[in-house]
Amino acid sequence: MDSNLRNLIEPKVAQNPGKSAVSLLETGQEALLARIALIDEAQYTLDLQYYIWQGDHSGVLLIERIMAAAKRGVRVRLLLDDHNLVGSSKALSTLAKYPNIYIKLYNPYGGDTSVQFTKTMTLLGNFSRLNHRMHNKALIADNQVAIIGGRNIGDEYFDLSQRKNFVDLDVVTLGPIVNDISHSFDNYWNSNWAISAQSLDSPVVATEKELTKLHMQLQRRLKKLPPLPYSIEYPKEQVLRLFKEELGELHWGKMKLVVDPPGKALTDNTEPTLSEQLDAIDMLPSTEVLLCSPYLVPDSETFANIAQLNELNVSIKILTNSYDSNDVRVAQYGYTRRREQLLDANVSLFEYRADGQYWRQHQAQSIQEIPIGLHAKFGIYDRSIVWISSANLDPRSKSLNTEIGLLIDNPAFAQQLHQWFERNTELANADKVIKFNNKLFWKHLNAQGEEQMLTEEPGRHWWDWFGLTLQRLLPIEEQL
Repeated sequence: MDSNLRNLIEPKVAQNPGKSAVSLLETGQEALLARIALIDEAQYTLDLQYYIWQGDHSGVLLIERIMAAAKRGVRVRLLLDDHNLVGSSKALSTLAKYPNIYIKLYNPYGGDTSVQFTKTMTLLGNFSRLNHRMHNKALIADNQVAIIGGRNIGDEYFDLSQRKNFVDLDVVTLGPIVNDISHSFDNYWNSNWAISAQSLDSPVVATEKELTKLHMQLQRRLKKLPPLPYSIEYPKEQVLRLFKEELGELHWGKMKLVVDPPGKALTDNTEPTLSEQLDAIDMLPSTEVLLCSPYLVPDSETFANIAQLNELNVSIKILTNSYDSNDVRVAQYGYTRRREQLLDANVSLFEYRADGQYWRQHQAQSIQEIPIGLHAKFGIYDRSIVWISSANLDPRSKSLNTEIGLLIDNPAFAQQLHQWFERNTELANADKVIKFNNKLFWKHLNAQGEEQMLTEEPGRHWWDWFGLTLQRLLPIEEQL
């Protein structure tokens, strides 16, 4: 099937038989523009799978681009986790009636999704099923190019928020691995867990009046939002040129897609989980492991793996959030309770600062004072193998949520990500946690550029003691 995207990448694929390629999407701006480029260039199919899709600037902009693609004949399939779709049922049901657009919700609560209270009560009534969520993130255009990684769809993931922005990473990928990503999407789309958005409302055929009204609602929504820190309304030619430049930074190598089955965490599932698949792969490092996980709550198996690496004298460094940068306080409590055990296991720990200076260099000047948080999820093994995914190092990613990730065998790409890790663990960007004489210290760089050794944890408040105590008392370890 001939397409502009295929014509663009086919010569590169032909020069690298049997290999796939990745290019790192580091900044929020390039990550958003890459998505715009793929949506605008698609001629046949668009498949999008996300845990969160916000109704803000980036979310509305991409919906507009998707509607334009559908109007020119592209078949669009949008698979969203239902948990975060508060107040979206009417808009989704109308959008699902748009020609060539098909929407499914993963594991929906049922009934009207517009009221959070209703969702909460439904969750309490069927906790074991509804606590199972789809955390996957993927965009596939014409089955030729895909984007996967840590970013959801929302302004905070693309450096557009006026409240908080995330330091995040994902990759553009092409070659044979895209077939695997497409197959994974089909598997979820065709599973019993994916329910048509139209079936949650009366399945009435959309009228021109309804579609016009939807267009007007999107435009009114955009006008009410605050001004953006950078332009996202580029001419199509410029967006395509920027995307071509991104494809010029490709790293070729062997890759493997690892993905959870749709029915993970339930008794009737017999397929191996993402964690089980990774355990079956012989990739034991010999010198160094670098890990980045915004929510870090290691379990007994993780500590057993760390002990094995210690026996091999493998260096282990982990970057995670601090109290100031973490957007999920309860996850920070889970990490805090295990922090000393990690340090005792010879793990070098770095806690990301909400005022990290390296990321500021990539942001528009107007938002450089807005707090930032870590959301990137990856591992680097012996500066050769990279794991980049949607999964955190916590019980929820391991046992409850479905996840997706790529194993990438390419030393040059590993080195690029290694440099990212080194920059973001400098003291201007992260505090290093040290244990000495059974006490914790934070190696910190102050506003004057002077190194300090803090005895009080940055960002922690007196009320966090209650949260830590409550978490010890409640049986919620697997929910973190």
